[in-house]
Amino acid sequence: KQLSSRPQGQSRLDKDTEILINNITSPESVDSLTMSLQDLLKTSMSKPELLSHLQDPVARLILHDRESVRSLAYSCLVRMCRHTPKSWQSLLPSYLAALQSDEEGVVTSGLK
Repeated sequence: KQLSSRPQGQSRLDKDTEILINNITSPESVDSLTMSLQDLLKTSMSKPELLSHLQDPVARLILHDRESVRSLAYSCLVRMCRHTPKSWQSLLPSYLAALQSDEEGVVTSGLK
C-alpha cells in the first residue's frame, strides 16, 4: 500500500534528488563528486527542473580547485539557465566571485 498520495515515480524522483544533493554537497571524494555531477547532467536532460534543487551547491562548485568539477558545474548551470532563464540572477554572485578569484584556473574556467 502506498501511504503517500504522490505517484510512485515522483516519490522515486524525490529519493534520487536527495541522493544527488547528498553526493554533491558531501562527496566522499573528487571522483565521486565528478560522477554525481555527470549523473546530474544526464538526469537533467529529461528532467531539467531537477537542477533548481541543486542550484546553490552546484554554483559553489565553480570555485572548486579541480577543473573537471568546475566544467561539469558550469554545464549544469548553463542547462539550468536555458530551462529557467531568470535563474541567472541568483547565479551572478557566484560567477563574479569565480571571475575575481586569485586562482587562475577558476578564472579561466569562467571565461570559457
